[in-house]
Amino acid sequence: MISLLVVEDEQSLAESLAFTLEKYGYQVRLTHDGNEALKILEEFTPDLILLDVMLPGKDGYEVCREVQRLPKVIPIIMITARSSETDRVVGLELGADDYVIKPFSTRELEARIKAVLRRKKSESTHPEPESDLAIDFERRIAKRLGTTLELSPKEWKLLECLATHDGQVVSKETLLEEVWGADFMGDPKTVEIHVYWLRQKLEENASKPKHIITVKRKGYRFEP
Repeated sequence: MISLLVVEDEQSLAESLAFTLEKYGYQVRLTHDGNEALKILEEFTPDLILLDVMLPGKDGYEVCREVQRLPKVIPIIMITARSSETDRVVGLELGADDYVIKPFSTRELEARIKAVLRRKKSESTHPEPESDLAIDFERRIAKRLGTTLELSPKEWKLLECLATHDGQVVSKETLLEEVWGADFMGDPKTVEIHVYWLRQKLEENASKPKHIITVKRKGYRFEP
């Protein structure tokens, strides 16, 4: 089971995050204080740290700096209400692996957790060729080979839903409910049509897709 240390001073948000992440199958340790987080790390090594910037005791930047001095590499995703480029750069230069701006969806957060863990696992074994596809959930931008893709709102929601379930098969029924809503009364084939359109933009060869894979009689699986 993947273990997470959540360091967040806003108690209601911290408890909500812990509850949701545990439902997703993660083991979660929770603290609201920077100094306490460092004490926890003396006897507990999580697979990833979700680290708020504004903390009592040592702030998130100080905690991030201390974590980099530990013998074991622990990925960090920083969480903050600060949205300026300078704040993001500071965190990343201190060693954070990603940065999430409040407010955010748990779907986006889980996608980022998976992406960071996947990247770290790849780095620890052997580097893989860089993907031709880049998705920025925060800015709602998708690029292929560095070129920004012009996606409709429905195409973006479809891509976001598939990417959130990274590596998992998502049924057409689930996509229809999450992208179009439970009260959608149109043609169910709209999922297939939008997947076709999305592939035309995402894939180098839409007839032989490598990002949106059809799983016969089950749905679709997203591969980064």
